[in-house]
Amino acid sequence: MDVAEEAMALSPVEAAAEELLSGLPQRLDHVFRPWAETSPHQPALIGDGKVWTYGALPEIVDGAAAELRQHGVRPGDRVMIVSENSLALAALILAVSALDAWSVVVNPRLSDREIDQIRDHCGARLQYYTVEVSELASAHARRHEAHEVEMGPLGTLAVSPVNEATVPEAVEEDGARQVAALLYTSGTTGNPKGVMLTHRNILSNVDSITSSPERSRGIRRPSRFVFLSRPASWRSRFAARRSRHPFVIRPARSSCRRPRRKKKERSSRSSHTEKCPMTSR
Repeated sequence: MDVAEEAMALSPVEAAAEELLSGLPQRLDHVFRPWAETSPHQPALIGDGKVWTYGALPEIVDGAAAELRQHGVRPGDRVMIVSENSLALAALILAVSALDAWSVVVNPRLSDREIDQIRDHCGARLQYYTVEVSELASAHARRHEAHEVEMGPLGTLAVSPVNEATVPEAVEEDGARQVAALLYTSGTTGNPKGVMLTHRNILSNVDSITSSPERSRGIRRPSRFVFLSRPASWRSRFAARRSRHPFVIRPARSSCRRPRRKKKERSSRSSHTEKCPMTSR
């Protein structure tokens, strides 16, 4: 059956879904790049007392990708990122995407045992630790004998020794088949369990947000407070970029309850993320 015949065999709903999916970017880091040309001065990411514009973001991401490549990251490698909410974390996720590697984002509040199990199970080529924004990440970095490196706009990070034994996965050109992230639950009742999310998995969820009837009428849904190592966080993070709203990165709080917000803040055109102390538990 050729492509035309296959399209004719689809129901109207299936055909509409296929048309929607076919228009998605192939990689997470492709989402923001058009706006570097059309909206270079518009804020893209806000956090850590800094603002990164869409115009600056390609250079930041590509620079980080070059650093990761120099450290030894290859296409198909798993890159573990032990981090609290931060601009550096967002940049690392996008840089890993640009290299066709897999992000493995881990909450530093997990136990030593859980983090070690995730590292060993995913076969991480390298681990990165955002030592400037997380004392817990710093403690894991010391435990894993990571050394500090300067990474420009990302600040000082710690990077582990290279795992020479790990074998990279095959790279798929199709974003529906190429894995973007490997997300783990905690190991509270057993060993941590991982789930693979492709670029299309993430971006199709994003598109369901940014293509909503409310958005088409210029009405913005409420900001989402989500967890960085859960799939919902990917939706919120990239929905902000798909809709050209800035994404505000906030530090972890002492509880999982959504904070009370002033009326003026609720009306701001931005997306937010929060993380509770024990993400994924």
